[in-house]
Amino acid sequence: MKLIPEFSSASSPLKPLFDRAFGLDLIDGVCMACSHKMGTQEAAKALGLRLLSDMSGHPGIARYRREGYEILTF
Repeated sequence: MKLIPEFSSASSPLKPLFDRAFGLDLIDGVCMACSHKMGTQEAAKALGLRLLSDMSGHPGIARYRREGYEILTF
């Protein structure tokens, strides 16, 4: 699934949630490598999302730990 266009689509039931998270600046960016592989990089750029790539094209979590964030995985 190509989530970036899906979440931002006017017909998506997830659009209000995406818009709220985006408006509250809760989305730091998207994985550059994954968005390239999934063909969604241009959609990410069009939305103004940063392409995160500090770990061989993927977003690393070390920076978030240094900045004091708690990492949750599920």
